[in-house]
Formats: sequence, C-alpha cells, structure tokens
Amino acid sequence: MTRSIPSLIQAAADRQGDRLAISRLDAALTYTELAAASTRVAQSLMALGVGRGDRVGLYQPQTLDTLVALHGILLAGAAYVPIDPQQPPARVAAIVKRCDVRVMFSNGIAPPLMGKVLKHAGPLETLIGSTPEGEGFEVVSWSSVLAGLSDRRLARVHGAELAYVIFTSGSTGLPKGIVHTHDSALNYAQAAAELYDLRPEDRVAGIAPLHFDQSTFHLFSVPVAGAAACLVPEAHVRLPASLASCLESDRVSVIYTVPYLLIQLLLRGGLDQVNLERVRWVLFGGEPFPVALLNELMERLPHARFSNVYGPAEVNQCTYFHLPRSCRWDEATVPVGQGWPEAELRIVNEKGDPVMAGEPGELWVSSDTMMQRYWGGAEDAPSVFAVSQDSAGKTVRFYRTGDLFAEDTTGRLWFLGRMDRQVKVRGQRLDLDEVEVILQQHPQVTEAAAFLPEVQDSVGSVAAAVIPVPGSTLDCRVLRRYLAQHLSPAAVPQSIDIRDVFPRTGSGKIDRRALAGAATNATE
Repeated sequence: MTRSIPSLIQAAADRQGDRLAISRLDAALTYTELAAASTRVAQSLMALGVGRGDRVGLYQPQTLDTLVALHGILLAGAAYVPIDPQQPPARVAAIVKRCDVRVMFSNGIAPPLMGKVLKHAGPLETLIGSTPEGEGFEVVSWSSVLAGLSDRRLARVHGAELAYVIFTSGSTGLPKGIVHTHDSALNYAQAAAELYDLRPEDRVAGIAPLHFDQSTFHLFSVPVAGAAACLVPEAHVRLPASLASCLESDRVSVIYTVPYLLIQLLLRGGLDQVNLERVRWVLFGGEPFPVALLNELMERLPHARFSNVYGPAEVNQCTYFHLPRSCRWDEATVPVGQGWPEAELRIVNEKGDPVMAGEPGELWVSSDTMMQRYWGGAEDAPSVFAVSQDSAGKTVRFYRTGDLFAEDTTGRLWFLGRMDRQVKVRGQRLDLDEVEVILQQHPQVTEAAAFLPEVQDSVGSVAAAVIPVPGSTLDCRVLRRYLAQHLSPAAVPQSIDIRDVFPRTGSGKIDRRALAGAATNATE
C-alpha cells in the first residue's frame, strides 16, 4: 500500500480493528469505525469537488467528528488547514485567503461569528456543519457528509504530497503557513512512537489543539503503535482540576503538553485527589520548564518518566532529553539533550561554520521530518534554508532555526535563546515584530514596541509600549480591543504603556530592554 497517513489508519484497522482509536468524554471510535467514517467523508468531499492538493479548513473544536473530518480530507487527497476557533475573524479570514481554502468544516462555530469570518473570507465557497448569517455560500450538513453517498473512487495518496498546513505568527503581520507532506508527518510519527516506546495498550492524552504542532503526536504517532488518543475538551484543559480528572477517568498513560499546563496541573489540579498512577511518560516542550516546579511534579508522579522535547514546527522534533528516573534535577535549566538519529544537527557561526564545543551558535537541522516549504514561498529565502555538504559530500538542505545553542563536553545540547524576536508564551510561538506591525497600523499610534517583561511568572506574557499621535486621547482598553481583532489571544499584550518618548540606544534604536525593565509600571 502507498505510504501515506490514510494507509496508516487503514493498516491499524486491518491489524486490530476493534481496538479503541480515539475517545472524548463518553464518545469513542474503534480503528474500524474511524477508517469507515473517514472513507465516507472523503467520498462526500470528492463529490463536492475537493481534489488532490486542495486545502480544506478545519475551523472547529477538536472532537471525534473533527478527527474523522481530518482523516477524510487526507483520504480525498487534500490537505487539512487547522484554524484556531479562538482566533479573531479577521485572522481566520486571512488564513482562508492566503491558503485558498474553498471548503471548510465549521461545526460548533456560532452563526454570528461565522458571518464575520465570511465577510472577509474571499475564496471560501462551501461550509460544512454550520449555518452562517448571510447568503452566497453553500452550506452542507455534517450528517450528509458523514453519510458518504458518493461512489467515487478514492484518491491514491503519495508520500510527497501535501498533508497539512499549520499557520503561525509571522513578522510581517500576516500568518505564516508551514507546509508538511505525508512523508514528513509519517517520518516523525514513526520516530516518536519508537523513541517513546508507544504500545497498543497506551492511552495518550490529546491535549494540544490541531493548530499546534504538538497535536501530530496524538494524531499520527498513536496509530503507528495502534494505541488510543483520548481527546481532552478545551473547557477541561483550561481548568486544572478538570484536566486532572480527565486524565484519571481516561486512564491516560502518556502525556505530551507545554510546561505551562503541567505547572497548572501541579499547582491547581488537586493531584492528591486523583489517581494518576497509570501515567508512565510525561513529555514537555515548547518553552522552558522552571526546574523547581519540574522537580516538584516529578516527586508527585514518581512512577512516570519525564522527557524534554525540542523542535520547531518546521521540523516537528529533532532533539530529546530523558531526565533521570527518581532523581531531582540539580542544574539551573534542563538541556534539550541530543539529536534524533533521523536528524543531522549543526551549531554554526555567522559564516555557517561549525563552532567549538561550549561556544554558542545557530542550530541548523536537516531531517526527513522537515517541512517542505512555507506556503506561498515568500519566506523561502537563504535566511530560512541553507544548503551544505554532509560528511559524504552529499548536498543537504538545512532548516535554519534561528535558535542559539551550545553543546557541552558530554554532547548535551542547551538552548540559549533566539536570534530574532520570536518568543514562546504558554508554548505558542509568537513574533513580537508582528505585534508591533499591528499596533503601528492603529491610526492613533505613532510608534510601538513589543517585548517580554524582565520579571515573568510561570505563565509569561507580552507587553507593549506606544507613542500616540499628538493630541489624541489614546486609551489602553481601546488598543487591546483593536489588537484582539487582529492577533491570537496569546499575542495581545497584557500591559500597554503609553509614553511621550521611548528610551533609545546609542544608535537611536528603541531600547526594548529598558522598556522591559520598566514594564511593571505599565499602564493597564
């Protein structure tokens, strides 16, 4: 059978069809049921005109139906484009336009909100599962799509074809699409399943939303092992005690999420009130984990193994570090460990030459889990990809992460920070330049700066400062409402300081370090 994600699901159905594939609260599907339902959806999509290489939007909460739709999209030869339901309508519309999405699943999206999206959504022609306000769009019910009445022959999907496009923050103020193929997704899925010893009896918590690259672990690595993905509703994720209860009732054995959620689970999840003895492995990544809190969580879950995961969405994952069992970590930070066997990693200087052990440099990654490109190709410049020779003289394409790393004398890799203005807030990648671009588009703002405060709690947040147009009566609440219309919720600054002037460096540039130091005095 052709190597593709649909073949992965079908193989799991053929091998152990009656085994649980996905569950969410009291609903569940076996692998046989998942394969059959996704086939019907694929037939319906093809009858609607969806073809090979088309992009289909997934703009709805993560439910069993959503995952059936996702696999149906792939089985039809198309690619899925996950869109965060919490994004402002203008940003949703920007993604729809940029990726030329003509068909979109939108079950669970309120009609007024859907109407706002459609007002700017350009190429969108067909909605599945929602009834928007307004006319001019074909609306198809989820039940009719799930019926799969078409007898069309399904597409034969190949590994090099487009599988999904995940959009992330971009420095230009427009979302940036990361393009992955079936090959890159499956290479990651297989490697992760082997590295973390996933087994058929495992029940993996599906916490990450589909627009977050961590979701590919429960989407694709789980069926590689024939295990089960237990989806945790967003409402439960937001309440630590409810999250803990879900992990217990779903008998979860593997957790992969951001440190922020694990910290909330530790501090507010009531771990002494639940039994999580089935949890055997906790993976965390996306941002640093404060060591004191990590040690405390490890003490609360002594039966579990803990691993630090690193890898930009462009390469899925490229390093790992398994913390010692039953032992406190006594260094100031946790290393990202070592590179995957499937990846070639280089730490280089500004000229692209390897640095000596202990010296900082930019991390370059070449891996069969790497993205194909950015959508539209606008960012496919030498600053993104580098071409070099490997030890055998073969030409290799590297992704330039923009992350600063150093390798110690034992071969462990340590993350030192960013070369640019990308930051992580609750595991979500944000570009501070994007926040500034949007701020400066406000008619009453002359100049803007975005930064992370020097003193942060375990959550972290974006802050900003602006200089208003002379004579204007700019209000922070107005600015925040404006930003909420254009940015993801995590990118909206929690504090905004309105100033007459900015501190400057000797070269005349905005001194963002000085602004960060004064952020505690910012005007809310």
